[in-house]
Amino acid sequence: MNKEVLHVREFQRRISLEKKSKMDLGTFIVGMVMLAACVVPFALMAQNRKKRRDQLLFSLKKIAEGKSSSVTNYEVCGDAIIGWDESNLQLFYYQKGSHKERRIAVDLTKMIACKAEHLLNQLDDGSSRIQKLQLIFTDKIQKGVHEKLELYNADEQTDLQGEVQLLANWESKINSLLVSR
Repeated sequence: MNKEVLHVREFQRRISLEKKSKMDLGTFIVGMVMLAACVVPFALMAQNRKKRRDQLLFSLKKIAEGKSSSVTNYEVCGDAIIGWDESNLQLFYYQKGSHKERRIAVDLTKMIACKAEHLLNQLDDGSSRIQKLQLIFTDKIQKGVHEKLELYNADEQTDLQGEVQLLANWESKINSLLVSR
């Protein structure tokens, strides 16, 4: 009888272990599915952001090639990219909007200054919102002539995506370059 009791107890122990391992496997699978559901969207967003950056950079390099230049420094902001060729003093801008593309090249050898401009729109409640952000270049020969590079227009874009910082950053970079040459 002792042997039969031992066999029954061993059998019950094995069944208990099998149930635990099946439960542990099920818990593991559910955990992995939940982890994948949380991680995969972020991985896809990062991949899409890199793909969009590469497409914008390719377009910017095409503009530079058309001016016999290359892109030595650039910055991406939303659906736009700005960059330059420091040795040839060329500035390039590309923006791919939902309805149009903007391709701009500015020959910095013909410019003496760059100024950031914030155009504000007064609202009925007394507050204001940014209507346009642009870089304004002053021509070296015709000082009254200005070339404008519009980085943001509230009529075409809904949200600011770092354009204010981009404007300030590139105004500083461009003026430093213009002063040093």
